[in-house]
Amino acid sequence: MRGYTGCFLLALMLAGSTGWAQRLSEADRARVEALYEEGVELLKGEDAEAAGARFRAALELDAKHAPSLVGLGHVHLAQGDLNAAEQAFMEARKRKHTYTPAYHGLGLVWRERPNGLNTAIGYFRKALQYDRNYLEARYQIALARYAMKEPDVKREAERLIAMDASFAPAYLLLGAWYEGYAGNAAEAEQYYRQYLSLEPGDVAVLLRLAGVYQGR
Repeated sequence: MRGYTGCFLLALMLAGSTGWAQRLSEADRARVEALYEEGVELLKGEDAEAAGARFRAALELDAKHAPSLVGLGHVHLAQGDLNAAEQAFMEARKRKHTYTPAYHGLGLVWRERPNGLNTAIGYFRKALQYDRNYLEARYQIALARYAMKEPDVKREAERLIAMDASFAPAYLLLGAWYEGYAGNAAEAEQYYRQYLSLEPGDVAVLLRLAGVYQGR
């Protein structure tokens, strides 16, 4: 699958910034939101260090700004610091126990830990408990099942596409499923092409598609 910032930025952007400011002046509230948005863009550009600085600056102005805590958690994940990421997501969860992006982030942490997939799935399901349409959490459950070689991966990926036909990672997962488990190169090619129509700059998948051609 793609690198960290490729698909997880969707979840970070879904965290949103509205409604979290404590009693701030209008100028400070605007500054918090601007810093958060800058952090999202920097993380999208894979500059985790600069993104972290923006999220921390936002939190200096508003320590209760849960989206920036989630952003900081994603920064730590991108840097491979699972414990710091978990702490940031837990802090975000404390701001509101129904805050979906915090549970999603905790799932991402546990997904990276040895023997952590079942715990990760539990957190992703918790995220869906509070937002049934949170596509990234659904995708992560399907991805975990793919890693565990469970049979219902195809159905879950197809459900994602039915919910949002522009959700690129679902096509990538279906391509990998057809290539690796079903042994159907023609179907794999089709889904990789659909993925690339949405994410044309993904060189890794372009190379994967070339490998499918060579194997046919």
